[in-house]
Amino acid sequence: MVPYRVTKDAVGAAIEDLRVELKELGKTGIRLVDIKPGQTRESRELLERVDMITASYSDVADGIIMAISHPDIVNLNFRRN
Repeated sequence: MVPYRVTKDAVGAAIEDLRVELKELGKTGIRLVDIKPGQTRESRELLERVDMITASYSDVADGIIMAISHPDIVNLNFRRN
């Protein structure tokens, strides 16, 4: 589980760094979307951890569609504790 978490955090950090670099270069019209769905019901069976809140692949797909279709001026940042 540790390599998964480290990789997920590294990708998030790389996206944030890229976002800053694009802004500094004056690049506009580029949308960066970082989707972190967490554990899905399908992967839970593989990991045998039933104590976590899970989503279906369809839930994740719906989140991606929402993230890429919202207006550029809107910033989405949902977290579940």
